[in-house]
Amino acid sequence: MAGFMDRIRYAVTRLFYGRNGFDALSYTLLGAALALNAINSFIKSIIIYIIIAALIYFGFFRALSQNLAARRRENNAFLGLFRRVRSFAVLTYRRIVGFRTTVYVKCRTCGAVLMLPRRRGKHTSICPGCGTRVVVRCIF
Repeated sequence: MAGFMDRIRYAVTRLFYGRNGFDALSYTLLGAALALNAINSFIKSIIIYIIIAALIYFGFFRALSQNLAARRRENNAFLGLFRRVRSFAVLTYRRIVGFRTTVYVKCRTCGAVLMLPRRRGKHTSICPGCGTRVVVRCIF
């Protein structure tokens, strides 16, 4: 039985030689297709079935593509977008959880978001990114 499994592993290795393989965008496409399939088990829409098929096709097309440069550009663009969305979601979550204890101030010079402890009065802080003084006024 080990010989059969070795032949399968060797065949899959040969198949993916010189190809892009699964990257973050491919996994996201296949995960979105899986999530839509779970939703469609309740709705039963032909349009969602077509979208699921397109997502699966495009995910496997990306994984088996030999145009490595184009697939890497697409993946890097996706990761840049995903990084911005994720940082926005994390910042929003932190703002909701720590709204009683933390003040969030945006630096006017570099645009970095500073998390400072909430204390009454006027306080001065220095931005770690650019060194600009940031004034924080807390009313309550």
